Amino acid sequence: MKIYLMLTDYEYTFLRSYILGISDLSIQKMLSLEIEQFQKIKSNLFLKHEVQNTYSAVRKALECGLLSGISYTEEDIKTKTLEFIKKRITSFQENSIKNENAIWEWYDLLLEYNNELNKIQQQK
Repeated sequence: MKIYLMLTDYEYTFLRSYILGISDLSIQKMLSLEIEQFQKIKSNLFLKHEVQNTYSAVRKALECGLLSGISYTEEDIKTKTLEFIKKRITSFQENSIKNENAIWEWYDLLLEYNNELNKIQQQK
C-alpha cells in the first residue's frame, strides 16, 4: 500500500485529528488554513485513501498501520494512568531494586491498575 507513504504532513495531521474526534473547523483553525486550502488537503486525503468520508479514511489508516488506536486513548484513561503511576512511583522504583520478588509486586500493581480502569468503564 504505497499510497499511505505519500501522505503530506497536513494529511497525516488531518488523520490524527480525525481519530481524536476533532472537527473540520477546529483543524482548519488549528493549522491556520484558508477554507480552500483545507478542502484541497481533505480532498487529496480522501482521494489517496479512495474514500468519501473521514470515518473511512481513519478506518483505512488503522487497517494499514498508519495510525495506531493505542495512541489515541481517551483522556480519562490517560489521566487515571498518570495518577496511578504518580501515586506508586516509589513502589515502582523499589521493585526495580528488589529483583527477586519484583515480578509479583508488578503483577499486583497491574491488577490494581486494571481495577482502576474497570471503575472508569463502569462510570461511563
